[in-house]
Amino acid sequence: MDQPDLRTLSPGILQEPIADGDQVIIWLPETGSGQSGYWERIATVPRVKTEHDTTLSYLQATSIRARTLHPWAKLWRGIRPGSKGQTWTLPNGQSAEQIGSRRNDVVLAWAQDGSPPLDEAGLKSHWPQSETVEKIGDNLFLIRGVESPTPETASEPAAQLTAPESPSPPSPLPPRARGEDEEAEQALSAARQSGDKLRIVHARRGMDGGGGLQCAARNCPAAGL
Repeated sequence: MDQPDLRTLSPGILQEPIADGDQVIIWLPETGSGQSGYWERIATVPRVKTEHDTTLSYLQATSIRARTLHPWAKLWRGIRPGSKGQTWTLPNGQSAEQIGSRRNDVVLAWAQDGSPPLDEAGLKSHWPQSETVEKIGDNLFLIRGVESPTPETASEPAAQLTAPESPSPPSPLPPRARGEDEEAEQALSAARQSGDKLRIVHARRGMDGGGGLQCAARNCPAAGL
């Protein structure tokens, strides 16, 4: 299957509803820190293809950490807008403030139909450079610290990883700043929660660098499409 089965997520994990179904977004409560109100938002890369390797399938994803905001903190942010950082709305309606920057080195992995169940040891052998392997569902694992989404690249000989010299390609367009990527992802999440298809279209343009962030924050005329 090309999408993980989210019907058997571990207790406490929240699933963010996605109307167009092209992403998987879940919120994991952080229970090991000893503090409540801390979450990790895992979102697969929009429109990315599922990769398959022998007995497992996996999707590239991003991760951000956030802590829920007390109602008084939300009021204070309204009074002092200059102190406001990246904020998110959890599926349960709570607001959360982002902590730190976004990680781009995580994957979601699951066993293919008819294959043996996955385990931590097997996944570590596929991604030996990974930091942690966490089971978050009956057939779903979160792997953090994956330098490359392709399994077993760390064990390839160095000679195979060195490409022959060739003329330099044209310079690519300058990458967007990390804050712009996070703002675009946040705008897309808000547009999906509103259910406004026009806002979703503009938010998608923002994710692709098409400058749709402003329209994603409000209703835009159809002529803008």
